[in-house]
Amino acid sequence: MAERITNFEDDIFFLHIQIDALFKGLKLNIDKRFFQEKISRDLDYFEKISAELYNALTNSTLMLKKTDYLKNLSRLLKLFNELMEHLMDKKFPINKTVVFSIPRLEQIREKNKKCMAEIKRLIPDPSDDFFQDENMVSEEEYKFLFTETEETV
Repeated sequence: MAERITNFEDDIFFLHIQIDALFKGLKLNIDKRFFQEKISRDLDYFEKISAELYNALTNSTLMLKKTDYLKNLSRLLKLFNELMEHLMDKKFPINKTVVFSIPRLEQIREKNKKCMAEIKRLIPDPSDDFFQDENMVSEEEYKFLFTETEETV
């Protein structure tokens, strides 16, 4: 069975658009009867998918543009945390009638902070001359490319 390929760039971008839309939508005076449950499900969904993307990226060793994807994911997590903070600080009109689980929001925010710190640790320092060439092949990629396979005679 072929391994499933994740399109990190588009997946992260799409999730960013969705979080941004929710962030902007929560500034409206919407009726909790219609949206409370959906907002809660959306938050759970955003947490689940961002965690899956984070795990896939951090566990991958052979990936082109991994640094770019990690940077984009870090931006996504930052936006998601801003949304959590606004909900916890009751800055949205819906907060007047809906009380979101502050411990749950805090848990998501702290998890995102840990992921962002790990991403920062994983991203090479751009001032390091070793990482100036974007087209450089990593040591792991060389090992993969030059490892003899069973098909090679």
